Amino acid sequence: MEAWQQMLERRQFLGSIAAASLAATGIAGRAAATTTKNISAGAGVDDLNWRCEVIQSVGQPPRNRAPVITGVSLDPTGNQMAVVGDDHLVSIYNFAERRFTNFLAEHTDWVRTAQFIPGGDSLVTAGNDRRLLLWDSSHWGGSREIAQHPAAIINLAFSHDGGLLATVGFERTARIYDVNSGSLFRPLECPCDDNHAVAFSADDRTVAMGGRSGMIRIWDVASGEVAAEYQAHRQRVRSLRFLPDGRILSCSDDQTVKLAGPDFDQPVQSLPRETAKQSTCWCWTPA
Repeated sequence: MEAWQQMLERRQFLGSIAAASLAATGIAGRAAATTTKNISAGAGVDDLNWRCEVIQSVGQPPRNRAPVITGVSLDPTGNQMAVVGDDHLVSIYNFAERRFTNFLAEHTDWVRTAQFIPGGDSLVTAGNDRRLLLWDSSHWGGSREIAQHPAAIINLAFSHDGGLLATVGFERTARIYDVNSGSLFRPLECPCDDNHAVAFSADDRTVAMGGRSGMIRIWDVASGEVAAEYQAHRQRVRSLRFLPDGRILSCSDDQTVKLAGPDFDQPVQSLPRETAKQSTCWCWTPA
């Protein structure tokens, strides 16, 4: 096995710390492969000094089995991690104590996504029960419902200043909320009704979303107008991220990782094809 490739069991989470340009995670059966590639070179980086830790999820009543994990989020301080999945719980892992310290049980169905707000004092979770919940991460005493949607919420993203929250799911409407007031800031019409990917640009002026159609649509946040749209993939877009220079990195069920923009009038660049569906992409800027 390459030094940059680690395998995960379906019900385990691998926490990795590394410095690289791009990471993409692919799901194949009961395992996932974490692969790091350099965008400019387009090749595997085989000299990374990985520090890895496997954290076993914990089964809780009434199922008493380890959940299938569908979302994780580290708080900005690195002290806590939220883990969500098909057990309907929000499980909080404390790194100092090296154990799960809280199991939050206010969702009534599969929890799909969790994100700490920049600053770390709050966590937002959502999923199949269509509820968008805000938690105070200082004491985990309970949640406040921001909204309830007509359909399941699959993913969410904060703007970098923490002022706005964007959501996507199993409907054609994406939404941007004002975090301070909890009010709906702007609804947006998506290209399809099965959307998994959402991200703000580095300057928070635009937001991009993608889903089953393989299209990626970008809106101007202030006006709500469509700024650009392009066919990124042949199958469902699973994840997308803006690079600091405005380009968009995306991955898909079609086993490809694509790079486009920032003006989107050039052909979309495709990284070497993977051997499994690509479910998550992330980017780091090397020091």
